[in-house]
Amino acid sequence: MVAVVSPAFNEAASTDNGSPGVSHELSITRDLLHGDRAKWRPRIIPLVLPPWTVADIPLFMQPKSATRIAVGEVSEAGLAKLLAIVTNRRRTSPRMAVSRLPAIARTHRLITSGCSIALVGGIAFAAVACQNDGDNHAQNGAAAGEGNSVVQASGVCANVGPNSSCVVESPEEAKTQVRQLDQQTSSDTEMRHLLAKRARGAPTGDGPWPFVVVDTVVDGNDIGLFARTTSEVRAEHLGVASNHSVVWADCEATSDFMPPDVNGDTDVGPRWLSVRWKPVAPTALSVSEPNQDDHAWMYRGTLLPLDHDGHVPSC
Repeated sequence: MVAVVSPAFNEAASTDNGSPGVSHELSITRDLLHGDRAKWRPRIIPLVLPPWTVADIPLFMQPKSATRIAVGEVSEAGLAKLLAIVTNRRRTSPRMAVSRLPAIARTHRLITSGCSIALVGGIAFAAVACQNDGDNHAQNGAAAGEGNSVVQASGVCANVGPNSSCVVESPEEAKTQVRQLDQQTSSDTEMRHLLAKRARGAPTGDGPWPFVVVDTVVDGNDIGLFARTTSEVRAEHLGVASNHSVVWADCEATSDFMPPDVNGDTDVGPRWLSVRWKPVAPTALSVSEPNQDDHAWMYRGTLLPLDHDGHVPSC
């Protein structure tokens, strides 16, 4: 586990004032160390990036005696020691690890704005939690949902047969319908129930078709749903969709990869939707509109169809 430290990270470790998400991650880290210190002490690596210092490493991680890495710059040279440790532990080639370096460089901006980031599994995945006063997508989730409907789109629905339902015709209509559903529910479980009741038949027309993002709130923070360049384990992030926002999908595919920590209603197997998407920075909010030319992949388990049964064509 590579734990990117910061003052916010240290505060969460030593007080009850930090981010609930980071506090939860730290409690798991403490439990691992307590259960088998010999195994986990060398495997939990605090990473100190500028402008922070070793003083920002929580005391329980033994900042003076345990393994730690402090770098002067976020670059291949600056992170060479970290990459050497990670590639040796995972027994992969240095070239493979270096290919993941841009993801660390991009997330460095978050750390300097009051966020703490835990990079888990040989820097393959990142779990990000920010302070409430930071510039983060959890705070701006509602505003982003309001921005999902800017351009009108026509011709989404064709003639509707007796066993089909017409998909909403524009981003504006989709936004209005989801806002109304949001006012009727107090949880994502209720939102799932209402959306299921409205799934009256197969989608009609040529697509794309609207889906609603659900179940992305963790410990009171909306972590959002990542848009990815592929549906495979190796992918770049192209931005984030907030909870209860609308994305427009063209087709569905199955891969051999599922996101980590998928469970319950969100576990639908390695199924992915190809959605219309405006690419942005990896952790920045963006919107999906049916007339966009760019595409991205999103996990199907956190996307529920809006006014249709979700049986879109295979990619």
